Amino acid sequence: MALPWARLASFLGRRSILLQLIALGFLAGLVLARLGVVTHWQYVAAAVVLSVVVTLRKSPVAWFVLLVAALQLGILRGQAVLASFAELREHIGEDVVMVGRLEDDTTAARQYQTEFHISDIHILQDGEPEAVDGRVVVRGFAEATLQRGDVVRVEGKLTQSLGNNQAQISYAEIKLIGEDRTILGRARNAFFAGNRTALPEPQASLGMGFLVGLRALLPETLLNNLSATGLTHIVAASGYNLTVLVRLTRRLLAKHSKFIATATAVGLIVGFMAATGISPSIFRAAVVSGLSLAAWYWGRPITAWMVLLFSAAVTAGANPTYIWQDIGWYLSFAAFFGVLIIAPTITARLYQERQPGALTQLLIETFCAQIMALPIIMLIFDELSLLALPANMIILPFIPFAMLLTFVAALGGVFAPAIVGWFAWPADWVLTTMLYIIDWLAGVPWASIQLSLSAWQLVGVYGAIGIWLTVMRLRVRGSMDTYKTVID
Repeated sequence: MALPWARLASFLGRRSILLQLIALGFLAGLVLARLGVVTHWQYVAAAVVLSVVVTLRKSPVAWFVLLVAALQLGILRGQAVLASFAELREHIGEDVVMVGRLEDDTTAARQYQTEFHISDIHILQDGEPEAVDGRVVVRGFAEATLQRGDVVRVEGKLTQSLGNNQAQISYAEIKLIGEDRTILGRARNAFFAGNRTALPEPQASLGMGFLVGLRALLPETLLNNLSATGLTHIVAASGYNLTVLVRLTRRLLAKHSKFIATATAVGLIVGFMAATGISPSIFRAAVVSGLSLAAWYWGRPITAWMVLLFSAAVTAGANPTYIWQDIGWYLSFAAFFGVLIIAPTITARLYQERQPGALTQLLIETFCAQIMALPIIMLIFDELSLLALPANMIILPFIPFAMLLTFVAALGGVFAPAIVGWFAWPADWVLTTMLYIIDWLAGVPWASIQLSLSAWQLVGVYGAIGIWLTVMRLRVRGSMDTYKTVID
């Protein structure tokens, strides 16, 4: 009996395993905080000190104490965030006047309303502004064109909201009181104008959807076609798009200098987040890309499980509402699990020690991401796109080229509008081809059907996937070393 325990102690004593346990415990603590479990900072401090002591002594119980300490930290973080929302929630059900800053670009809502999210909120009471924490989704009618970063005055009834918002106002009266005049804001507007100069519609809007997740200008017909074919995510502020840009930048510059490649990629991550806003998918991709870049730069291996749990803990710790009620966060990590855990398993099973081609690898990753995200989509949206898998396999390989060519076309529109046609025709050709394929696929009568899953069925599906994955990974254990990192 001593040998198995020694092996278990050795396994749990690995630094990477301890870090994964800390991340897992922290995530569990956030969930418990949302369920009403409370703690006190004294307990947290005691647990942290005890965990440091047992870790330094390499005690066999170190993993358990670390797990408890991380759990306490997660509960404490969750408590703090819930308490910060209390002032905003006191006004639920009241007619309010508030001032806030747009977090994102506007989109079209029901009955011709404009929809956006505001933060940095001040509620006006008797003419005096009261600062409150939280995020409010606003739907209403605005006299002026609004852009991310603008400051608006909103008047309407504050009600409860779902998802990653603490409240909402519908049919609001909206007034623009301050524009985003920062250097970044002006540069962003100039880039958008250059894109519209270079490309016709809907190619221009589709290209900006790829680059920065701007969907407000996409025609309703195209949005419906994207939904029917399971391609809506390609025009969202997608972590996939950021990952593509970071990988491409690193591979192009690595041959010249590892430092320049890393610094440029980090600058790209920061710039992309500044241009698109911090959605759950973008935040997750930024953490993953940053972690992978650091490991690549210093030559340290990093496992898929480490990246998955660490990025989940960082993103949820920064904004616990992600793990509490944000479907986008769960969809992002479900797809991420498919790419990092399931795809390497299938690849190892099919190719053993060989490496598949880039296109084959992309198709396998796309398939696995779709399989993991599909149950959540069916639970929430009661819809199954029968063409989602083939549509993604056909369209996704085009996206890196479309992003690069749209970027070049937009720069041409900014700096050389007189000859912008020479810069724009490659992007126009690629985007037009993609639009034709999307339109053709959406025209298939059975492109999507109404089909739903219950919560218990969802658990059953993921349980079956977990059992299958465990069996498969045991069979291909010898071949997994080739695919266990996410640096490339």
